[in-house]
Amino acid sequence: MSQAFVKENDDNGMLHQIAPTFAALTKYLQVENSGKQIFLQRSETIKGVEHYHMSNGFTYFINRDNNWEMLL
Repeated sequence: MSQAFVKENDDNGMLHQIAPTFAALTKYLQVENSGKQIFLQRSETIKGVEHYHMSNGFTYFINRDNNWEMLL
């Protein structure tokens, strides 16, 4: 269980290195999930920011610094 916790933190820490495009996010998530395709379940705009709810159970958005961030 502690490995999963560390992995989540590692993923979130590396997101800032991913280009702020949806294609870059999905490619990154696929690589991080051992090649398993991760897809968009739904998206919604909250306070003017697009939130992407992905099939891995996490929500991602592009922050004010134009970097990907995982909603925790």
